[in-house]
Amino acid sequence: MKQTARGGYVVYDPCHEYPNDRETAFKVFCEFVYDVAGWLPGRKILVVDEVHFFMEPGKRPDEFLKIMQDGRNFKLDVLACGQASNEINNRVRQQITDAFVFRHQDTNAVKFLASNGYDETELRNLKPGEFIWRNFNTGETRKGGKEFKIQSSGGGTFVHIGERLALENGSGKNAVQHKHREIPRAQLARKSRSADRPSSVR
Repeated sequence: MKQTARGGYVVYDPCHEYPNDRETAFKVFCEFVYDVAGWLPGRKILVVDEVHFFMEPGKRPDEFLKIMQDGRNFKLDVLACGQASNEINNRVRQQITDAFVFRHQDTNAVKFLASNGYDETELRNLKPGEFIWRNFNTGETRKGGKEFKIQSSGGGTFVHIGERLALENGSGKNAVQHKHREIPRAQLARKSRSADRPSSVR
């Protein structure tokens, strides 16, 4: 709460308070965000990663919908990321104004996007890193992003995670490439452990 009042950011990890109950954790955090947004000045953004994990298609997420429908009154916007748009509750999907869509292969997800003006073939043929932006209100569409190559070495695969390329294989290499320098895996492990905190809100 103090961090929020200073204009900082809050990262909520529910694994300690609500283990194996993401849905309840999401409801509680949405209630917190809505209450705080009412008295906190300036623009606020709620960022939800893997949003489809926190709701069922047939069950209305009222706390989240309240933010999406009324949050503008408090200058509160929502930025959500997900992998399966068809798994997001329909009432939430109706509130979407802009979408940046990357490559899709799942038929059900592609069908939903095609019903909102996306070209199904184009979505399936996007390269890793490329996206198609569309404004659902105006219909304006633009392609962007930059293709990147998923490299492999010695049987292992580089997996793109943000700006980091993590190498997992059995060839004896023990480094993670980050941009143009290498970080020894042992050093990376120490950094990861130092970032772990028992508190749910960081």
